[in-house]
Amino acid sequence: MSFYEKGAVRLHFEEAGCGFPLLLIAGGGLNSTISALKNNSPFNAIEEFKAEYRCIAADLRNANGGLSTGPLEVDRPWDSYADDQLGVMDHLAIDKFMVLGWESAISSGQLEVDFTSDQVGDRDEIAQ
Repeated sequence: MSFYEKGAVRLHFEEAGCGFPLLLIAGGGLNSTISALKNNSPFNAIEEFKAEYRCIAADLRNANGGLSTGPLEVDRPWDSYADDQLGVMDHLAIDKFMVLGWESAISSGQLEVDFTSDQVGDRDEIAQ
């Protein structure tokens, strides 16, 4: 079981596979968890992609059923979740990656693209 900590925030994350990094974000809004990604998504993306990609997923802080904890930043909840996910990627020394998410995950995924367009690989770069 892996954790990344920054200040009062402690994030549980998992990795599987190898290849170009793929950050997976489960749906479920504020209750996005690795368990939901594996069991309640349209398909189990970790199992589907781990043979070709380095899959990374994390529980959102304070998600029901998750193992991540930390104070909720009520004035910027989606921004703080994007910060958390980027923190995990930085902790793993990943400077370029793709993002795949469902439902509300798109909100935090879009923030990541906005914050770090130089970190998210484009199709031509990924294909090489």
